[in-house]
Order: sequence, then C-alpha cells, then structure tokens
Amino acid sequence: MARPGNDARHRGNSIVAGRSTRSLDIMAKHRASARIASGFLIVLIAGTLPGCFPYVTSYVYLDSPGVTYKRSPCQDGAPVGVAYEKSGVRFEVTLEPHGLSPLKQAYLKVRAPRSAAISIPEPTAVITFRGQDKLTSVHLQAAPLDWQGPYVEEMRRKSLLAEYRFVFSDLPAIDSPGTLKLPVVVADGAALESPVLTFERRSYAGIVPLNC
Repeated sequence: MARPGNDARHRGNSIVAGRSTRSLDIMAKHRASARIASGFLIVLIAGTLPGCFPYVTSYVYLDSPGVTYKRSPCQDGAPVGVAYEKSGVRFEVTLEPHGLSPLKQAYLKVRAPRSAAISIPEPTAVITFRGQDKLTSVHLQAAPLDWQGPYVEEMRRKSLLAEYRFVFSDLPAIDSPGTLKLPVVVADGAALESPVLTFERRSYAGIVPLNC
C-alpha cells in the first residue's frame, strides 16, 4: 500500500498517489507547446476566413510628446502618421501614408477655420538622421487634396474647417532613425511651430478584411 506523503493524498478510504516532479515538468512542457500551437492555429484560421488575409508591412513610425497616432480608417493597423493641434489649427503628418491616403506621397495636412488665412513662408522641412551631422532639407509643395468623390466633397462642404495639403517633394529614403523639423505655419498672422518629430522604420503584422 502506498503511504501518504508529499506525493500522495487521501481520497475517502483510498490513497491517490501524486505524480513525480519529472512527470509534472513533462506535462507542463506539453501544455506550453499546446498553447503555442493553439495560438498559431487561431492566427491561421483567422487568416483563412472568407474576406480576411494576413499581411506584414514596413512603415515609418513618428512620435513626439502630445501627438495622437493616425491609422488607416479601415483598420486598426500600424500608426503610420501623427496628428496634433496648435491654436485651433489641426495638423496631420506622415512620411509613408499607406492607408491614410490613396496617394503615396508623404504629406503635411493643415485644417483651419475657413476664415483663417494659411501660409508657409519658408516651406522647407529639415531631416536629421541619427549619427549624421548633415542636415537634409526637404521642400513642401501645395498639392490637391487626395481623397475625392461626391461623398467626400459633401463632408468637406459641411465642415467648419478648410483643408490644405502639402507634399514632401524630395524626401530621401527613410532607412535610418532620425528627427523631422517642420516649417512654421502662419495662421492669420500667428506663427505656429510644430513639435520636432522623431521617426524610425518598424515592422507590423496584422489581418485585413478584403472588403476594406
């Protein structure tokens, strides 16, 4: 008869022998492997559901204290842009738009009250790559708005804000981390200075519905 001890316990009139430490370790490893396999299976199933597909992409992550992150309006994907506000004027910046725009050019968007006069007296941004002393000048040019169509136009007509789009015309390849200093925007004579933005290239994996 087995004697109760560290590896045994009473159950009524019976004695149930406990498993050895080695056996418990083996079972724990099997359970951990099963959990990992289940996770991969869930991702695989989600990726093969009708209307969904997995993807991996590279994007440029921007950051600065006080900004909010902009993602594709169709999915909770990578934060490919940032937004912030200065004196009632709203700014949006991205160096790689992805789903933020149907066009591929990096841009600065400004949204201001319709009565406000908006200008950029010196439309040149400055990029500094980490580990390099050289400053890279990048010019901004006024450009047509990217999203078009009757529904979009109707929304713009109802908005209290006018929208302006400026594109980076000679942006270098963003392969290294660095900082971006945007030019001063003048709204009704008031100079609005943007925060210095840090940037770095990152990877992102997700699942996108086909009808997005």
